[in-house]
Amino acid sequence: MATKIHCRFHSKLIMLLMVCLSVSSLYARNLPNRRSGTEGSLSIGIGAAHLFGDVGNTARVPLFGITGLEIDHVDLWLSGGFRHYLTNLLGYRIAFQHGTFTGCDYGSPNYKRAHAFEATISQIAFQMEYNFLRIDNFWLYGFAGGGVVHSKSSFEGMLKRLKDSYRDEVTAPFALLGIGIETRLTNRSTIGLEIGVNYYLSNYIDGISTPYSRNNDAIGFAMITFSHSIFGQRRINNGRCTICHWYK
Repeated sequence: MATKIHCRFHSKLIMLLMVCLSVSSLYARNLPNRRSGTEGSLSIGIGAAHLFGDVGNTARVPLFGITGLEIDHVDLWLSGGFRHYLTNLLGYRIAFQHGTFTGCDYGSPNYKRAHAFEATISQIAFQMEYNFLRIDNFWLYGFAGGGVVHSKSSFEGMLKRLKDSYRDEVTAPFALLGIGIETRLTNRSTIGLEIGVNYYLSNYIDGISTPYSRNNDAIGFAMITFSHSIFGQRRINNGRCTICHWYK
């Protein structure tokens, strides 16, 4: 008897996050401009992510030419860390990120394999950020970096195939790349949206590698970010340029 396969679906999460970002922008129109000098912040993020691995990952209708993306199957992605802007445009972030990902072969070309997985992923990421465009009260920035990931996975389904290889636990480096948009929520805090991808130097993030795998595993994500300043300076542009401390 085939094992019952469970998949979790969070398709409404991205829509909810976008609504939060849109509403917050209404409160930012009369707030101060971008920071100047150095600024240190605590930063958290919550969003939706999808693991591109070797189980499932076949959409019925390709989106923007990406045939592996299942837009109705995303998982929760959490982030928290420290963000430091060295200048008005350039900064870095160190963050701990965590998520539990699921996938199954139902509806894919490998449906007869009847595999399902659950992978708990934790990683430390370092990224550089650069603000390259301001539109009204929004700032657009790009980010790139890397880090180390640890993944622990489990399977359910039919017996494992001899030609596939499996690892229940793996630690590997990864590279990340993405783009973000941000606006002020209060004088000392900001809210933003980031879209990016983590590319892992391992094909065992979901616990399995097949002879037909052409690429390593990756995670694509969309995440709402909140940052709250704990030290530094900001610039207020009210017809003249001034520098003041955060706590004044």
